[in-house]
Amino acid sequence: KSTIEAYNVQIGKYVTDKIMLRYTQSLTEDMRRYSVRYDFTDRFSMFVARDEKNSNWFGFEARIKF
Repeated sequence: KSTIEAYNVQIGKYVTDKIMLRYTQSLTEDMRRYSVRYDFTDRFSMFVARDEKNSNWFGFEARIKF
């Protein structure tokens, strides 16, 4: 069984109270992604992104503390 490790650096800037622009760069593979995140609450958001292959991504994020 092999283990895959991936390390990314992500930089983001809020342009309004709820909208963040982000850039993600992988340190271990050829991956770059630009995204826009919209925060519904402090814990729940959605995003749209485009990667280095011009593929579009859409998703939801949940942030939890433990």
